[in-house]
Amino acid sequence: MKKLILGCLPVLFLSTAAVVLPAKAEVTTVGMAAIAQTQSQPSVSPFNLAYLAYQGYFEDRGISSYATLIEDVRSRKVTPTQLVQAAVDSQRLAPSVLNDSSYISAVESQLTSLVMNQ
Repeated sequence: MKKLILGCLPVLFLSTAAVVLPAKAEVTTVGMAAIAQTQSQPSVSPFNLAYLAYQGYFEDRGISSYATLIEDVRSRKVTPTQLVQAAVDSQRLAPSVLNDSSYISAVESQLTSLVMNQ
């Protein structure tokens, strides 16, 4: 009898675990104001922007990559503002970010960290 009960427990457990309750899906609508607000915010963080530049994503915009980028940042041939402009030109950032001094400062900080870590 004990073996029968112990043998049935895994079957019982698996059969109850397989029952999945349907999830409730909520449909929400987004207004034009929310879309406009999302589009005006930077879509790339300063860290990711510096890393994308390092990987060469902005070479077609005149921003060098890898060791050359580090040397260009060190010698000030590439500035944070130029990098932000390249991201705006490639539609990775909204044009309004060019006027965001805190974002540009954060990009400068990331570029400095990139130079210091090399």
